Amino acid sequence: MRGEALRFALWCGLAAVAAGLAGALLPQPTPPRALRHVEPAGPVAQRAAAATIERAGAARLGDAESLRRLAEALRAQHRPLQLAGVLERLHGLTGEPAALREAMEQRIELGDTAMVRAALERLAQQGAATEAEILRLGELRLDAGQTAEAAAFLLQMLDWQPTGAVALAIVQAALRLPDPAPVVRMLGARLAALAPSLLDPLRQLLMEDARPDLALMLMEGMPAELQADPGTAFRMAEAEARAGFPGAALARLLALRAADGLPPGAGALLADLALREGRLDEAFAVAGLLPAEAWPPALAQRLHDAARQARRPELFRQIDPQPLAARPEVAAVIALARGDRAAARRFA
Repeated sequence: MRGEALRFALWCGLAAVAAGLAGALLPQPTPPRALRHVEPAGPVAQRAAAATIERAGAARLGDAESLRRLAEALRAQHRPLQLAGVLERLHGLTGEPAALREAMEQRIELGDTAMVRAALERLAQQGAATEAEILRLGELRLDAGQTAEAAAFLLQMLDWQPTGAVALAIVQAALRLPDPAPVVRMLGARLAALAPSLLDPLRQLLMEDARPDLALMLMEGMPAELQADPGTAFRMAEAEARAGFPGAALARLLALRAADGLPPGAGALLADLALREGRLDEAFAVAGLLPAEAWPPALAQRLHDAARQARRPELFRQIDPQPLAARPEVAAVIALARGDRAAARRFA
């Protein structure tokens, strides 16, 4: 019994040794790797990733065609941030406005206003900016509080895009300045040289918008030879009168009458201004030459009231009511003021 116990113990020991040797010879199992938690990339990380891809692309792709192929791949993968970077590099190599415009579209989708403005600045420097792009860049400069810079930029762009929209944007920028006169006068000078056909429509728009002061500034920027034109002189006098300078307007029209004669429509304005300034002799002299269709509705009564107040009824001898028969309401007032009651009844 004791011998069997000894043999059993010996066998167990040998088995333990064998198991230990087998464990030493077998490969140890590899513990499972811990999973890394990946945070979503923020805007800064995205831009850094885009820059990394761009640098890698620049290292691998040394020509425009390779960049175009990379752009095509990124376009297909809908990766706007990386695509914008590659397109901007392509524009840097080739100067192609189309590449920069597509990059700008991607930046707009990404909400990257700073890069959008940078792209617009580059297009403007190239002289490749469209009217819409010029206006957008002007707006961005105004929004940034760079009013004087925006006005100067738009004036410069007028050389490349002499359009009504750009001219109006210049006026709107000038209105934000403490004194808009220098910019508006410069606009008048530029338009006279680049696109004279835009001057009168812009003047009319300003007059309709109740800004005769700006219309006057616009015309004051025109060359002297254009200001001397009778039609332009009349329009300047009209703007002066509505801007609150009746004396200056009257002086301009009297000088025009003495030199070249009055263009159509100017006589009624001259008579009105002369009445306002108490210049009755000039008012009646000009009114006597007005055709029937040129008489403003209230002018005859205003002349009547002014002559009666001044106790100068003889002034009406300069006005013959007969040529005014086509305007019986006017002719009747004139005839009555001349003391011809019978003629007044006929006209009435």
